[in-house]
Amino acid sequence: MSPLVDNLLKYDLNVFASTLRLIDDEIQPIPDNLAVRLVNLAEKISRKTVETDHRNTCLLICALLWEHRQDHWLALSSSLIRILNKIGLSPSAQMVDVGYDGDTQIHSPLGSLISELTVNKNIIEHEVTIGEGQTIILSSFQKRMWDLMSGEFPRIGVSAPTSAGKSFVLIAKIIDICYASPSDIFFIVPTITLINQVTKGLRVFSKKHGLEGIRVLQSYEPSVKDREISSVYVMTQERALSALKANDFTEGALDILIVDEVQNIERVSSEGDERSKDLYNLIHILENDIKPKMAVISGPRVKNIDGVASSLFNTDAISLKADLPPVINLTYSFAKNGKSISLNQYYSENDYPQSISISPDKVSKDLFGKVRYDKKIYDHISEILKFLPEKSGTLIFSPTKNQARKTAMNILCNSHVDNKLNSLASYIGETVHENYSLKRCVKSGVAYHHSGVPPHIRNAVEKAFSDKILGVITCTTTLMQGVNLPAKNLIARNPYLSGNRSGPELTPYEFANLRGRAGRLLKDFVGRAIILDEKAFDDSQIELFDYPEKDVGTGYSKKYNENKTELLVALEDNLPVSTDFDQFGDLLSHVRTTLLRYGRNAKARLLKAGIDIPDEILNQARIDLQKLDVDKAICLQFPHWDPLVLNSMYVASRTRNLRPPKTPFDQNFLSSLQNILYFIEEFAPTYMKRYLDGVGNDRYLYKLLKAANSWSRESPLKDVISWKDNMDEDEIEDMLKMILTEVMYSLPKALAPVIAMSDPNSSLLSVMESGIHSPLTRKLTEMGLPREIAIRAGTIMSDSLPGGEEIESLTEVDLRNAVEIISSSFGDWERFQLEDILI
Repeated sequence: MSPLVDNLLKYDLNVFASTLRLIDDEIQPIPDNLAVRLVNLAEKISRKTVETDHRNTCLLICALLWEHRQDHWLALSSSLIRILNKIGLSPSAQMVDVGYDGDTQIHSPLGSLISELTVNKNIIEHEVTIGEGQTIILSSFQKRMWDLMSGEFPRIGVSAPTSAGKSFVLIAKIIDICYASPSDIFFIVPTITLINQVTKGLRVFSKKHGLEGIRVLQSYEPSVKDREISSVYVMTQERALSALKANDFTEGALDILIVDEVQNIERVSSEGDERSKDLYNLIHILENDIKPKMAVISGPRVKNIDGVASSLFNTDAISLKADLPPVINLTYSFAKNGKSISLNQYYSENDYPQSISISPDKVSKDLFGKVRYDKKIYDHISEILKFLPEKSGTLIFSPTKNQARKTAMNILCNSHVDNKLNSLASYIGETVHENYSLKRCVKSGVAYHHSGVPPHIRNAVEKAFSDKILGVITCTTTLMQGVNLPAKNLIARNPYLSGNRSGPELTPYEFANLRGRAGRLLKDFVGRAIILDEKAFDDSQIELFDYPEKDVGTGYSKKYNENKTELLVALEDNLPVSTDFDQFGDLLSHVRTTLLRYGRNAKARLLKAGIDIPDEILNQARIDLQKLDVDKAICLQFPHWDPLVLNSMYVASRTRNLRPPKTPFDQNFLSSLQNILYFIEEFAPTYMKRYLDGVGNDRYLYKLLKAANSWSRESPLKDVISWKDNMDEDEIEDMLKMILTEVMYSLPKALAPVIAMSDPNSSLLSVMESGIHSPLTRKLTEMGLPREIAIRAGTIMSDSLPGGEEIESLTEVDLRNAVEIISSSFGDWERFQLEDILI
């Protein structure tokens, strides 16, 4: 690292320490002559753009000079525009041009004809055309990704830093492809938040570029390509699998498959991790049976993205990797060595930290060497927040949902009255509960964000954060799943995920992705991560310099080799999954389901997944499976259940009076489901433990089924969770967990096989999962409205729309028009969510 760049980093560290009031020194501006020398150095380095470290250094100089610029540096902007364009970061160049015209995509005057020509040449090289002649400007990585998706390569793998803008290219390219010809597209993401994010991005982009013949839906509806209309289905893997089960997809029926955050597939061999298995199974079913014309997988910093793509697809895949992020990430850490305390600064291209001493009276000694959160920790976080630029956007990583809530409740970000925050607090109280912790938190300018927060409130919190109404969000690892919140700062205390040193920890790869959430393309040039106790990360082998890539496994080979002997015995002896097989029960189920699905061709499928079972054992297992009484379709519908267990349940069910309710309004709803759960506990205790951990507490079971009944009847969330008067904050959180986890996920998972055996066409569980039974409300949620808003909108709209089966004939345009008419009946925090589907 050049001494000049070292000086710049040291200067930034001093400014940051001064900003946080950790040092008393008054920091003078960067001297003009040093700024000139740094610009000249960046200009010189920009001519060597082949090496990633050269480009990183060049970007660092540009970012920090712009961050610490003085008003009289009038020529700085034009200089940085030239340099950033030269290294292939045209979108970043827009951030340093205060006069940039976004409509015409023209920069401010650069001071010389040669500069204008040079920049224009670079821009033209990174410019692409969408639809009817409209253009967008991409970075060099984005342009390469765009070109790969232009038709020549049918299977593509993409790896890039979290802020590289790959999602932007995916969305833009989809619109471009749909302009050329009507297409049916699956866009698979892991979370509801990402579904909403991608859905909105597609709608905004299609409207901006004048594409009218496109539907963007969050669940599957039959193709309408014959009407010259494209359909983009933005779904989780679970929703996509449900679509495949419920509809007849022929080979070639799907034009494009996109799987984002594909690194999640690595956990496929983890016992009980059904989401990863669902993603793995989905990709293989689509690739082997549907054969989309183009398939793209993408993820952050996947080292072996070429191997992952080739492993998942039946043909060789081409891959693309980006090493240069368009923003700079700096990490600052508090470190204690004996009695001295320092603030260290880490940057990926340095092999040593910059360091500055801090007086011990500036930092509590309780910050170091401890795991527990207490008042002194909360006070220290509050002190940091006090001096960070107001509402610059700060995320605070918390190991658990409960800790995220506690941290939000114990830090103060806003001491004055704010009408918009009060309005958000009122909305939370009106639609969840007046005593909900989050209502109290947002009044002080902080919120918590995790999967246990109701979706309509999560949307409102994200909107408030994006609009700089909220300045701080405490959050869990769900943040690593591609959530695009415009945060400049990230604060993390330690890497422990369970709140103690003996539990699981963030890996270096996970922590790098977490730090990458600070600073976003076209939002912030510099992202800053603040580590409260450096030693905790040293103990976890996390290097604060590094942003490591990761080799992602895509099969079962490791798990198979570890459990081979026991697995082969279970297959030879035809033993069902039980608690004796805790280490490989999922693998045993996968083998048997693969045998049922592919028969004599199963050997090749298993080998591709890393499972090499001797032929004689495999053939005997296939013969044993042919003797099952249960319908093969039931076994294939539930691939996470052992077919032998399903068979024993099926045989036993024929002598039992198990009659599941047809609707949530049946009088026997509670008693019938209770009987079924007791039956599952008797014949499939391993699976009952997995999903509901037993049903021994009759009182709790009754409460769970009562909540499920109310939820399925479309009662508002506030009514469902208010099971008694004067509920305290912990009771409200417990009820939200019951609804959002157990009612929506665990209970349907446990009940599903028995209900399918009794009534294959039952819609009860989909009603329970969504909390929606009426066709109109369902169609509104498929367009992207959260349940609570869809229920209210459906109630208002029902008088002016046809009833009964005619609802199914309503088009997306019909529903949009109806929603637009009633939108004035909603408050601000609901209206913006309505407007998302009106784009």
